[in-house]
Amino acid sequence: MSRSFAHVLHACAVAVALVGVARRAHATQPEAPSELMPVNFMAAVESEGAVSGSVVPAANWEPLVLGDNGQVAEPVAPAPLPMAPQPAEPVPPPRLPIFDPPVIQMPAWYEAHTCPKCQPWTRGYLGSNYGTICTCNDTNINGFVFDGLVRGYYLNDQRVEWSGMEATFGAEGILIPRLIYNTANGWTLAGNGVFFINQPYDRDMYSTPERQSYLADFQVETFQIWNMNVTMTKGDLKLTVGKDNTPFGRYYFPIFSNSRMDAPFIRTEAINWVETGVFLRYTPSIFSIDLALTNGGNDRDTNSSKAGIARFGIQTENFVCGVSGKYQDGVGSETEKEYNNYYGGDFMIRRGQFDISGEAIYNQYGFKRPYDPNNIFWGRSIYYRDLYAGPNGLSGVGYYINCGYTWPRLRTDLNYGEFYPHPIGNPLADTPIRRAVVKGTWTLIPRLEQYLALIFENSRPTEPFRINQKPYALLTGFQTYF
Repeated sequence: MSRSFAHVLHACAVAVALVGVARRAHATQPEAPSELMPVNFMAAVESEGAVSGSVVPAANWEPLVLGDNGQVAEPVAPAPLPMAPQPAEPVPPPRLPIFDPPVIQMPAWYEAHTCPKCQPWTRGYLGSNYGTICTCNDTNINGFVFDGLVRGYYLNDQRVEWSGMEATFGAEGILIPRLIYNTANGWTLAGNGVFFINQPYDRDMYSTPERQSYLADFQVETFQIWNMNVTMTKGDLKLTVGKDNTPFGRYYFPIFSNSRMDAPFIRTEAINWVETGVFLRYTPSIFSIDLALTNGGNDRDTNSSKAGIARFGIQTENFVCGVSGKYQDGVGSETEKEYNNYYGGDFMIRRGQFDISGEAIYNQYGFKRPYDPNNIFWGRSIYYRDLYAGPNGLSGVGYYINCGYTWPRLRTDLNYGEFYPHPIGNPLADTPIRRAVVKGTWTLIPRLEQYLALIFENSRPTEPFRINQKPYALLTGFQTYF
């Protein structure tokens, strides 16, 4: 009995000892954390030794994980929250500088006329002698090429207010087909055509005896052959047979009318735009030599005499100068024969987007024999140039200066010229003529331009039926090309 009791006491003592050990071990353990704790709790304890008072949103809480040793495992950084998609900032459309670009890309129509071997404004868009054809790149072409231009416009020409046709809307176009062939021995052959499509005036033109001689000025051909020729080119040599632009002089301004009415005075009244005949051009290095034997008029000849035309010049990308001459004993036959001889010079200087150019001529004109100008039926000048003043005709000198500037989408030109007739005692023909032309063309979208031309002249004596005319004109419209 005593031994059993001793064993029981011994077991109780061992149990008490184990309980004490367990209590001491429990006292050394940290208090178990709650199931969820802020993820920044341990960082706060380690860095500051106390729990910070900041509150972390429950969305950023992560459950703690106990390691094998009963210690809290290294906290796991929360995954970053996905960012809500932000709307993309609108990209502004590219802005094209207009007035002050540091460096610009010249439009195709502007670059085209700088060809050192061809006439200015070759294949120039914006209607600037659009019919002139540059053949310098034809060696890279074999086949058919077709270009064109269409205009719609409004014209108000108060200089012909007496005609009843001074203000009108109109439409016109230009077609340029070409057939090019390069031979094996280095020759380039081309058949070229430039055709004007013109809208005519209505037939009910106001006509009186004094107006009758001017009616032909308003009888516009619906289909007009401006150029039609065959060219043969090899190296610096070019031979043209047919109807082509005159080799006389050079000009560097755009033209916005098939009638060429928005050009300087000596270009509209004296120098022919086109000639028909044989043309030879030789362009070694920077030199340019042109020789031509032509009918002397715009179309097929009405007499047996022919005109000789020549030009000798220097032409580089930024500088051009030359002297030209045309001589013939007269255009027309018998009593209708008129002089149309001229000699002159031309120049152009370009610096960046700015260019200045000009021409000056001595002009012999008028009838070679006595003729009543009221009997003219082929077109009469409103500046009284169709008069008889002796067997040597009339004469005068004239010039113009053109200043142009080209922005990426805008071209502006200021042109001023004068013509001084040699006095013959007739105030209608003796009064000097002064003409200023202001032009601008704006590229609205690619291949669509709006243009404006203003023409101002000085007041001069006129016939009584023309007393109400005013010395200015306006031309504006839109044009597109292909």
